[in-house]
Amino acid sequence: MLPAESEAHSRAIELHHAGQTPVAIELLGQAIKGSPYSGELLVLRAILLHSEQAWAAALSDAETAMLLMPLPVGGELVLADCYWQVGQKELALVGYEHLLERGPLTAAVYAGVYTGLRRCGRHDLALRACRAAVELEPDNDAAYYGMAHCMASLRYAAAYVAGVLRRAVELNPDNVVYRASLAVQLLRDGKPSDAYAVLAELAAEELSAIDCHCSAKLIARLCSWAGDKRRAAVATEVCERLTAAAQAQDREDSRGGPSHDDAP
Repeated sequence: MLPAESEAHSRAIELHHAGQTPVAIELLGQAIKGSPYSGELLVLRAILLHSEQAWAAALSDAETAMLLMPLPVGGELVLADCYWQVGQKELALVGYEHLLERGPLTAAVYAGVYTGLRRCGRHDLALRACRAAVELEPDNDAAYYGMAHCMASLRYAAAYVAGVLRRAVELNPDNVVYRASLAVQLLRDGKPSDAYAVLAELAAEELSAIDCHCSAKLIARLCSWAGDKRRAAVATEVCERLTAAAQAQDREDSRGGPSHDDAP
């Protein structure tokens, strides 16, 4: 980059880190007017626009930058995600697949690739992204949880899924979602006593953090079976809350309101 481009690039990053992303985007716009063929400036603006959920503008910058230079990993991830956000799902999948083959990547980038591949319905490739992240960071509990999620989607035996979730729980024993997921898999593996033991280490009120209706329903039944009325009541309340939220979303969607994609 030329000195003026490098200065604008560095200043924009500083502004972004200081929480002034719109100012950073405006600064980059001025710099790009003077250097319209600077791929580095266009990529950075694409990344910042993406962080502001300005999908179409970010996509335009990323595609232009791609014509001027090989995109860095962050630019490729933004490009793939923007394709998804604007409805070009086949191109999004191609982008995520290319990133997966491009490795090695950082664990953070693998997390983004995992999310994208899951949204594209490619749980097999998302599982590969999680495994790659675990190879890089053997203590990455989120990667183990993502791996288990993919395995369950791919209909692996509950015993195998539970084994992976046990590792996630070992690494982050206070994570309620991990414990709830492990309990569900143990229950599906025909081990209700082991499943309840996993939940018994949590305070009853902590079960309110469960974010899956099916899991909450199974856990409510499990706790009732174990005679644990308090935990059963909390899990039942979660079921009711999630059901009400889903019904409200359905009503909003039927009126043409915004929809929300599934998140990792």
